[in-house]
Amino acid sequence: MPNNGQKIIFTTISIDKETGNLEEKICKRYSLKKAEVVKLAFRYIDKASINPAEAPESVKAELSKINKRQDDIIRFIKHYEEKELNPMIRATNSIAVCFDGIVKALETLVLSQLEKNQDKYNAVLQRISDKFGEHADVINGQGKHIGALKETQKKDNAKLLKLISLYADLATCGVIMNIDFPPPSNGVYNNAGSSRQLANYMENEDLQRMEQGIYTEGFFNFTDDNVYKSQVIKDIDGNIGQLLKTDAKFYAVHVSPSEKELQAMGSTEQELASAMKRYIRKVFIPEYARNFNKGLSAEDIKFYGKIHFSRDRSDNRLNMHCHLIVSRKDQSNKVKISPLTNHRNTKQGVITGGFDRTTLFENVEKGFDKLFGYNRQLSETFEYCNTMKNGSMTDKLRMQERELKAPEQNFAGEKKNTVDV
Repeated sequence: MPNNGQKIIFTTISIDKETGNLEEKICKRYSLKKAEVVKLAFRYIDKASINPAEAPESVKAELSKINKRQDDIIRFIKHYEEKELNPMIRATNSIAVCFDGIVKALETLVLSQLEKNQDKYNAVLQRISDKFGEHADVINGQGKHIGALKETQKKDNAKLLKLISLYADLATCGVIMNIDFPPPSNGVYNNAGSSRQLANYMENEDLQRMEQGIYTEGFFNFTDDNVYKSQVIKDIDGNIGQLLKTDAKFYAVHVSPSEKELQAMGSTEQELASAMKRYIRKVFIPEYARNFNKGLSAEDIKFYGKIHFSRDRSDNRLNMHCHLIVSRKDQSNKVKISPLTNHRNTKQGVITGGFDRTTLFENVEKGFDKLFGYNRQLSETFEYCNTMKNGSMTDKLRMQERELKAPEQNFAGEKKNTVDV
């Protein structure tokens, strides 16, 4: 092999006849020298993290695994459709019907009030005209002013009615960051056993991008980048002290910024990935730890993240999001923490602390805005969307009042100078 400026170390390796014949066969097939075959084989084993001591599985076995994964995905989709999607659709339709009735009732009420007020205005004008006929010019001026006020009030009422009828769309318009905690299942999110299946899923996008020669991001944690998947599985699976066989060993978290938020984070995939890791480390994990109310810090959370750059069934130009796998136990392997607990901030009893997801969403949103200098509109806030989706009618009307009175802001996706936190 040519030197190419590299120092060559000559060594002798003893191989059996069968291996020698195989090497000769490969050399002839690909027109390579024996030294090149050895060199390329070692590089491939190192890059692919393959243990040469483990016998490769058959193609049939691999196809069987793929078929099983497909079956798991299909079952998950059917289960989600039956248990989550269909009830959500029925609930949405019910809400739409309900608020359609409310909007119509409000419209009728507003119009009736306008008619009553118009009658009062006409009566007042008539009395003034009869009593002060000599002041016709003044009366006409007042009449015009009252008419203008009526038109202004009518426009404001129409705007309010339009906002009420569209509140559901505003609540689900996709302008805020989506953070969700997938519930445990029998598929990828089965967290009662090893984390291997979830880690494999988190890495699946890399295989497609590598085949296309596209840039990829490895696993990362609070301090390190490009962590091997085998290390992730070993670290998470080994941090399960005093947990029962059926207990959750880890949790999955999805962090998906909106397209406008992604525009504020960067313009290239490398910039977006770097910004996402900075957000996870400086904002999300610290708030995640603090939210358990157990005196934990970001350094106490054992987690690994994996950035994906695409999302199926999305028409957005930017789709980067982050998958997290977070250990059920803290770094000391002593404290149990669960983001799915129903406790919030319990002070006494067997279970203390808790996890308030509403508080988490609000705080990480504020942290994002501060970290990236993001100028967020009121309608882009979690508080607004949560109120419009889950609040009472009074709360919704108050929120819309705030929106009408809010000063005009810059374009929400405009990126200002980044501020470190």
